[in-house]
Amino acid sequence: MMISVTAPKKGMGQTQCAINLSGMLTRLINGKVLLGDINKFCQDIEYYFSDTHALKGLDSLISLIGAGLLREDNFDTCIKSINSELDILIANECFELNKGIIESLIDFSVKLYDAVVFDTISGNNPITREFFEKSDVIVVVLNQYKNVVDMAASNKLYKEYANKVIYLLNRFQDKISFNAADVRGILHSAGLMSEIFTLDYDISMINECNDHSVLNYILNKNSKSGSVHEQLMNLAELLIKRYGSGISVKNNDIKSGKLFTFFRK
Repeated sequence: MMISVTAPKKGMGQTQCAINLSGMLTRLINGKVLLGDINKFCQDIEYYFSDTHALKGLDSLISLIGAGLLREDNFDTCIKSINSELDILIANECFELNKGIIESLIDFSVKLYDAVVFDTISGNNPITREFFEKSDVIVVVLNQYKNVVDMAASNKLYKEYANKVIYLLNRFQDKISFNAADVRGILHSAGLMSEIFTLDYDISMINECNDHSVLNYILNKNSKSGSVHEQLMNLAELLIKRYGSGISVKNNDIKSGKLFTFFRK
């Protein structure tokens, strides 16, 4: 299962959502998850995991591909293990991604991992398009500002791959007058009929993100009853059930369909 996480512009919390979704997937599946950062101009994955001393990444992988040396048994020389179930692939600094490199990266990733989450470049980037083409699902992160939703409604890639897109209103607040129904109205008027989900504002998670401990909320938080935790779990379960054919899961309820207190608004 390959997931691309994106946004119409920077500042939507796209990377935090990609990290937390990856962490939640590790809680649900019997297997490994890869979280990859493809944005050389904004290396957020490395930023959030700076205490892990990630020294390699896409540059190493591109070098191996260029030399014709990349194999399944040396792919792990390019990644950093966060724990036994989650690896990260940090963004490149030196080399450029092209279609051939992207195809090799994706081919090896989906062979070696049960779920792959790519934190893509926001907007209408041609590199992001290559990842959309190969993705099973695209999670578009929005906020409750009309100009941001208007940007999503006019985004050519979201229209081209509309059948793969799920929208996620990040840090959602009911008290804001521009609500999920308004977002749906704008997107629907542009012919974008995809599902829209909400991820509530939670100061605890935001504080942990700011403290570089973003995964603590998902993997180490003592209380798992918060709305954000439940919403992330529901989203991860939905993605596994809909797009994760053949993935072994830890929770039998995923297989039996006993799921989803949906948080669609």
